[in-house]
Amino acid sequence: MRIKARALGLEAQDYFNDKVLEDTDLLYTGVLQLPADFWEHHGKDMKSWIKESHTFYQIRGPLCGAMFINQFVFSEDGGANPFYAVVCEQDDQPRCCVR
Repeated sequence: MRIKARALGLEAQDYFNDKVLEDTDLLYTGVLQLPADFWEHHGKDMKSWIKESHTFYQIRGPLCGAMFINQFVFSEDGGANPFYAVVCEQDDQPRCCVR
Protein backbone atom coordinates (compact mmCIF):
# COMPACT_ATOMS: atom_id res chain seq x y z
CA MET A 1 0.00 0.00 0.00
CA ARG A 2 2.88 2.36 0.70
CA ILE A 3 4.20 1.78 -2.84
CA LYS A 4 0.77 2.53 -4.33
CA ALA A 5 0.46 5.64 -2.17
CA ARG A 6 3.87 6.88 -3.24
CA ALA A 7 3.02 6.30 -6.91
CA LEU A 8 -0.12 8.42 -6.46
CA GLY A 9 1.77 11.13 -4.57
CA LEU A 10 -0.01 10.42 -1.28
CA GLU A 11 1.57 10.40 2.14
CA ALA A 12 1.41 7.05 3.94
CA GLN A 13 2.41 6.16 7.48
CA ASP A 14 3.25 2.85 9.07
CA TYR A 15 0.55 1.20 11.14
CA PHE A 16 1.64 0.14 14.59
CA ASN A 17 -0.80 -2.32 16.12
CA ASP A 18 1.34 -2.89 19.19
CA LYS A 19 1.00 0.70 20.42
CA VAL A 20 -1.62 1.14 23.13
CA LEU A 21 -2.69 4.17 25.06
CA GLU A 22 -1.37 3.93 28.60
CA ASP A 23 -3.98 6.11 30.25
CA THR A 24 -7.51 5.03 29.32
CA ASP A 25 -8.92 8.12 31.03
CA LEU A 26 -7.71 10.14 28.03
CA LEU A 27 -10.01 8.28 25.62
CA TYR A 28 -13.10 10.10 24.44
CA THR A 29 -16.21 8.49 25.95
CA GLY A 30 -18.91 10.29 23.95
CA VAL A 31 -20.85 10.94 27.16
CA LEU A 32 -21.10 14.12 29.20
CA GLN A 33 -22.87 14.30 32.55
CA LEU A 34 -24.35 17.75 33.00
CA PRO A 35 -23.61 19.53 36.28
CA ALA A 36 -26.42 20.06 38.77
CA ASP A 37 -26.57 23.81 38.02
CA PHE A 38 -26.64 23.34 34.24
CA TRP A 39 -30.15 24.74 33.67
CA GLU A 40 -29.45 27.77 35.87
CA HIS A 41 -26.62 28.84 33.53
CA HIS A 42 -27.99 27.53 30.21
CA GLY A 43 -31.78 27.69 30.44
CA LYS A 44 -32.38 31.45 30.33
CA ASP A 45 -32.56 31.90 26.53
CA MET A 46 -33.62 28.33 25.77
CA LYS A 47 -35.87 27.68 22.80
CA SER A 48 -37.71 24.39 22.35
CA TRP A 49 -39.80 22.86 19.59
CA ILE A 50 -41.17 19.48 18.54
CA LYS A 51 -40.34 17.92 15.18
CA GLU A 52 -41.23 14.37 14.17
CA SER A 53 -41.99 13.29 17.77
CA HIS A 54 -38.61 14.60 19.04
CA THR A 55 -38.29 17.59 21.33
CA PHE A 56 -35.39 19.87 20.42
CA TYR A 57 -33.78 22.41 22.75
CA GLN A 58 -31.57 25.23 21.59
CA ILE A 59 -29.51 26.27 24.57
CA ARG A 60 -26.84 28.87 25.10
CA GLY A 61 -24.10 29.01 27.71
CA PRO A 62 -20.47 28.33 28.57
CA LEU A 63 -20.68 24.51 28.51
CA CYS A 64 -21.98 24.45 24.92
CA GLY A 65 -18.49 25.09 23.61
CA ALA A 66 -17.30 21.82 25.18
CA MET A 67 -20.05 19.71 23.57
CA PHE A 68 -19.58 17.72 20.36
CA ILE A 69 -22.10 16.70 17.70
CA ASN A 70 -23.61 13.27 18.45
CA GLN A 71 -22.42 13.44 22.05
CA PHE A 72 -24.78 11.95 24.63
CA VAL A 73 -25.54 14.38 27.47
CA PHE A 74 -27.54 13.55 30.55
CA SER A 75 -28.56 14.80 33.95
CA GLU A 76 -29.76 12.59 36.79
CA ASP A 77 -30.22 14.83 39.79
CA GLY A 78 -32.02 12.12 41.71
CA GLY A 79 -35.29 13.77 40.77
CA ALA A 80 -38.28 12.27 39.02
CA ASN A 81 -37.36 13.80 35.63
CA PRO A 82 -33.93 12.75 34.37
CA PHE A 83 -32.73 14.43 31.17
CA TYR A 84 -31.19 12.41 28.32
CA ALA A 85 -30.25 14.06 25.02
CA VAL A 86 -27.97 13.96 21.99
CA VAL A 87 -26.18 17.06 20.71
CA CYS A 88 -27.43 17.53 17.15
CA GLU A 89 -25.96 20.94 16.28
CA GLN A 90 -23.02 23.03 17.45
CA ASP A 91 -21.83 26.41 16.20
CA ASP A 92 -19.05 28.88 16.96
CA GLN A 93 -21.31 30.82 19.29
CA PRO A 94 -21.72 29.40 22.81
CA ARG A 95 -24.89 27.71 21.53
CA CYS A 96 -25.94 24.16 20.74
CA CYS A 97 -29.03 22.16 19.92
CA VAL A 98 -29.91 18.92 21.70
CA ARG A 99 -32.74 16.46 21.27
